[in-house]
Amino acid sequence: VGFLYTWKLVILGAVLLLSVLLYRPFCRYLCPLGALYGLFNRFALYRYVLDEEKCTRCGACQKACGLNIPVWQKPNSIDCVRCGACRKACPAGAIGTLISVPRKREKPENPVKP
Repeated sequence: VGFLYTWKLVILGAVLLLSVLLYRPFCRYLCPLGALYGLFNRFALYRYVLDEEKCTRCGACQKACGLNIPVWQKPNSIDCVRCGACRKACPAGAIGTLISVPRKREKPENPVKP
């Protein structure tokens, strides 16, 4: 049949085997479109917003995430596919969505004490 066909079957077998062991292995490690989307996650219009006051850092969002992303640290990680599992799992309701253009965070001004 040929070397190229055999090589493609080996890659298919490896991806299928990894699919049993890992969550979305093709998307995470091989897909060029996923890598391109990941680069633009920081500029996305649909974003997750973490309410720092409500978040207890219990780890429920990370346990629910198939990609094991610590959402309380990086709510808009480049690996995030915006499936919403973390939002559903959060017991405090600290993860919300925001559809907007991302802005730079401004540092709060410290009042000068006399």
